[in-house]
Amino acid sequence: MLELSSLNSATGEHIPDIYPWLIGGWAIACGYVDLTQRRIPNSLTLGAVVLAVLILLLHGHNALGFPVMSAITAFLVALTLTLPAYVVRWIGAGDVKMLAAMALLVGFQLLLLSYLFAVVLALLILIACRSVKHHLPYLNNHLQACGLEPFMYAGTGKRFIPFGSCLAVGLLLSLLIFSLQPALLS
Repeated sequence: MLELSSLNSATGEHIPDIYPWLIGGWAIACGYVDLTQRRIPNSLTLGAVVLAVLILLLHGHNALGFPVMSAITAFLVALTLTLPAYVVRWIGAGDVKMLAAMALLVGFQLLLLSYLFAVVLALLILIACRSVKHHLPYLNNHLQACGLEPFMYAGTGKRFIPFGSCLAVGLLLSLLIFSLQPALLS
């Protein structure tokens, strides 16, 4: 008989097999929109928050089977990590809402792992942009030809790394690790 759920070996909770796929698809959508438009619509972020809260209320655990307290702790940590960066304009409001939604969907351990991957990726992008600064006008032209927004706007000196895209990559890597070795996150 076909099983529609699997056991989270880290927590012992049964979770529908589709949830990790839906979370991954949502992350890809957020990352793509942030990369191409430099904003993450509320329909993606707040919609995920509403869905995550419904899952928490209906199942008593988050989408990956971690307890409600893990989701609440992750949510508070997400706000602690992102609100100061938002206040000083290092990240946008969409990034704050995306990380908050991630927190409720995946819990504390996966949130921290995803955030770590995202910060490392953003730093690598920043280092790459700074190291090729004199080539940036040409790089920006190529990015625009591919339909992407440039990383640095000519004349303004404003650096703009799509952190939501970095969060999406971090979440996808974390989901991959979780699917391969869930016991690592217990």
